[in-house]
Amino acid sequence: MVLYLSGGNFTELPNSIGDLILLKHLNLTNTKIKELPASIGKLWNLLSLFLSGSEIKELPKEIGQLCNLRHLRFENTDQLEFVAEGLGKLTCLCTLSRFIICHRNKANVGCNVKELKNLINLKGELTIENMERITLINDASEALLQEKKDIESLDLSFGNIIIGEETSEEEEKIVEDQEHLLQQLQLPPNLRSLSLTRYYGKKLPIHWLDGCVHLETIKFQSCSWIEKLPSFSKLKRLHLYDCHHLKTLAASPCLDELVTDGCASFTQLPFRPKLESVELCNLDNWEGFEKGAEKYCIKTLEISNCLKVKRLPHLPNLQRLEINLCDELSALLEKEEEAEFELNMPALTELVIRGCHALVELPNMPILKSLTIEDSHKLKQLTFMGKLGKSKVHDCENWEGWSLKRKENEDIAIFMYKLYISYCSKLRTLPSFPALIHMKICDCEELHALWREDDQPIGLEVLCMCNCLNVSFQVDWLLPLTKIRDMITDWSFYGLHLTTSNIKALQRLKVLGLLGMPCRSLLPEWLWHHSVLESLVLDGATRSSWHGPWEKLKQLGFLIIGQCQDDTSLDGLFKHSLHSSDQATEEQSCPFEGTHFSVPPKLTWLSFIGCSKLKLLPDGVQHLVHLKFLTLENLPEYGFIATIPD
Repeated sequence: MVLYLSGGNFTELPNSIGDLILLKHLNLTNTKIKELPASIGKLWNLLSLFLSGSEIKELPKEIGQLCNLRHLRFENTDQLEFVAEGLGKLTCLCTLSRFIICHRNKANVGCNVKELKNLINLKGELTIENMERITLINDASEALLQEKKDIESLDLSFGNIIIGEETSEEEEKIVEDQEHLLQQLQLPPNLRSLSLTRYYGKKLPIHWLDGCVHLETIKFQSCSWIEKLPSFSKLKRLHLYDCHHLKTLAASPCLDELVTDGCASFTQLPFRPKLESVELCNLDNWEGFEKGAEKYCIKTLEISNCLKVKRLPHLPNLQRLEINLCDELSALLEKEEEAEFELNMPALTELVIRGCHALVELPNMPILKSLTIEDSHKLKQLTFMGKLGKSKVHDCENWEGWSLKRKENEDIAIFMYKLYISYCSKLRTLPSFPALIHMKICDCEELHALWREDDQPIGLEVLCMCNCLNVSFQVDWLLPLTKIRDMITDWSFYGLHLTTSNIKALQRLKVLGLLGMPCRSLLPEWLWHHSVLESLVLDGATRSSWHGPWEKLKQLGFLIIGQCQDDTSLDGLFKHSLHSSDQATEEQSCPFEGTHFSVPPKLTWLSFIGCSKLKLLPDGVQHLVHLKFLTLENLPEYGFIATIPD
């Protein structure tokens, strides 16, 4: 029998739950349940009990009566305060996600680390929490972790203890006790992953890890006082978080992944011949790699908020480089080394730079395929890299564009297929990108051309151009783009004068956005003849813009109306005048005389966003018989959902 109650809003189970003596699986994940009744102990046949993500506050002692229980999981139960003694009786237990050491409460004795002794069938992952509550050091040895041969991942977590700057006798005792505690706690022999959290010892016990011949991953988190790590002969992955007193690393010849974050005293990164992945974050005193770094095998390198780093060494195997918030970094290499960059970093294909305010230029990277640069205000020029396929430049206010250095018989920019540029106020021109598929250009007020007339990217599928009001464009430049399917642009862009005849050239256009529509502008006539349109975004339109034969947009399923600041009801949205086109002037003064409702027949999603005076939804909404989603966002005057028309 299985009882699956996941996601329920109930806060307790009835006592009669104990009558379900044939129950084998009970799932209470993501429920509001606060406690379990004592009758839970009658479920002798229960094999699995899942409480993960629930609001459980206490596990009662009757849990210890579930003699056949194999799986007990209660991850992400932040309100759990007490686990009663009794888990040690569950000798069939294979899965135990957390073992929480507890002091006695008013009614029951709390769970003791010694109860792990008889749980010889535990497998996989185990987290032991509140290690600081072990009052007798010898209790740790009685847990017999060394006999748990199937435990592969172990997390030892101490509670948060506030230790001041000056070392007192009491604080010294805490340090000594925790070091002795680890010495007594012998580790499972087949351990592959070990995590140590909030450990306040200054060192690890000598030979503590000697028996863990399969150990590949170690994670130290908030081990604030640890000063030195032992050598790890076979360790492959080392993660260090907020180890403030750690200054360097010991020998780890097999290490291939290193993550350090918040290790304020970290100053050196000794040579590791097999190191391939490195992440260095918030290292206040680290100034860079030591000499000989060119011998590294590093393939992926991320450096974030390391304020003293000024340059990088040659890393010949580097494939991906990410640098964030390094204010002293003015160039990737020293001037005299730039000429050697191509030879010494031949594998670099992806570069990400964010918030490096001193960065002035980048060297030539001829095989780079992906480039992202954000918030680098001193950068003025980029030498275009011939293999570049994806490029994003954001908030580089002094960037003027690419410098193209064409070699003999070399085609420039033939691989660029995705280009995103935004908030680059000094960008005036772009080179031709004949292979472009995605192009997004926003808030570049000095840009005056996207491409030359004879160099259209005929494979372009997505074009987004916003707040680039000086761009000059001809309709003849757009019509050859027969593969375009998404186009979102400023209203001014439609000075193109598309017509009902030439819009036929864009039969693949499925998504259209018209942004910044001026007051009293009409929707273009060609729009009603583009029957293949599936999604439409209209921004800034007002009352006189709406009427038209919406029923002609037979495939339209998605419509967004945004930033209609002066409209209170959008009353003309789905009303279409029956007057002839030569009466347009009269219709503007009295637009709804002799009207009928005209709605897109397949519309399923309708959104109104940022219409500050909207109080009522327009008539005609009730005729959207296929509508499934109606979203109303940032409508301060719209008070009640009851204002939807009947």
